[in-house]
Amino acid sequence: MFYHVSSILGKRFGITNDYMGHSFLKVSNTLTKKFDNRIDSPQKILFLLPRCLEKTVQKEITELSRINNCRCFVLSGGNAARNKIKELVPQAIIAIACERDLVSGLIDISGKIPVVAIPNVRPEGPCKNTKVNMNDVEEALNYFLSKGQN
Repeated sequence: MFYHVSSILGKRFGITNDYMGHSFLKVSNTLTKKFDNRIDSPQKILFLLPRCLEKTVQKEITELSRINNCRCFVLSGGNAARNKIKELVPQAIIAIACERDLVSGLIDISGKIPVVAIPNVRPEGPCKNTKVNMNDVEEALNYFLSKGQN
């Protein structure tokens, strides 16, 4: 509800949906990290990657998840991500996508599973060879792994 109200206010003041979404994701990630989101094991961490992510970045994240014994999937969109979450029932999610897809997913999950949502970077425009800040990905993984070891 907070996002929808702030989005309406943002439009009135000429703020783009991407900017509002990015701000919402920062707040959501901060709140997620304020709680003790314990996980049973790294296998309960689920990486969700968009298929538009540059192949070398996909491989780097897939390898990072493999080394840390997490699950990782490259998916075609929000519906595929929702289905994968229902199928696997993770205890924590690291999601990478555009702001629109991430906000939509966070609204659907609505606090049921802790999510660190990382917006992708789109140097060639939307849905084409997107990138992500690997420091943000590693920080999210380290957050969930450290909570799982308490």
